[in-house]
Amino acid sequence: MKNITKEIKWIVDNWDKIPDKFKVQINAGSYSGAMSNLPGLPSEEHFVVLLLDRQKHSVGRSWDFDEERIAVNKAGKVIWGFDSGCSCPAPWVDSYPDCYTVTKSWKEFAVNIEKFDRDVLEECLQKIEEIKKETNV
Repeated sequence: MKNITKEIKWIVDNWDKIPDKFKVQINAGSYSGAMSNLPGLPSEEHFVVLLLDRQKHSVGRSWDFDEERIAVNKAGKVIWGFDSGCSCPAPWVDSYPDCYTVTKSWKEFAVNIEKFDRDVLEECLQKIEEIKKETNV
């Protein structure tokens, strides 16, 4: 398996070459229209590459959702979290900012990996490979 820390560094080093279709502004989209920042994270660092954005495998989707996310920003910080609820609220919007945690690096984040469903590292590495193919770097 590839070294995920090395792959995260590739994202940081090639940030400007990564197509915008792989990037998301995570502090946008609230119904109030106000954008707030995650504690300790400047506004510009809320623009992230989502490495994982999925319904948990262990929880079948019905009228509710139980989702997990892992993202990396241009500074190499890992923004990760979980959101769950019924189909009425908007995932990742209605529970923002409480649904996210920020860590300074993958190494710091890695102690939390067991909170995610199976195959999380494999899916993150697959997403990075997809980004690399389209970036042609």
